[in-house]
Amino acid sequence: MSGNAATVVIVTNRSDLAATAPGLALDAPRREQILQCHADAIEQGQDGYIDPVSGYFVMTAAYHLSRETCCDNDCRHCPYKS
Repeated sequence: MSGNAATVVIVTNRSDLAATAPGLALDAPRREQILQCHADAIEQGQDGYIDPVSGYFVMTAAYHLSRETCCDNDCRHCPYKS
């Protein structure tokens, strides 16, 4: 998002939020493991998790929602992207 555009994000349950990964390719190595790490972090109320491939700390979709705006950094779990 840039400028003054508003975005509405509707999340009906934690499963929807845990599955949010527009920045993760469908054929990404270890995709299922990454999505499970994301789901676990959300369930435990953590802001992020350690990526099993790169070792980097990755913010969860729940953390991004708490910011209430997109940072335009193409984050893996950005809930503001479709």
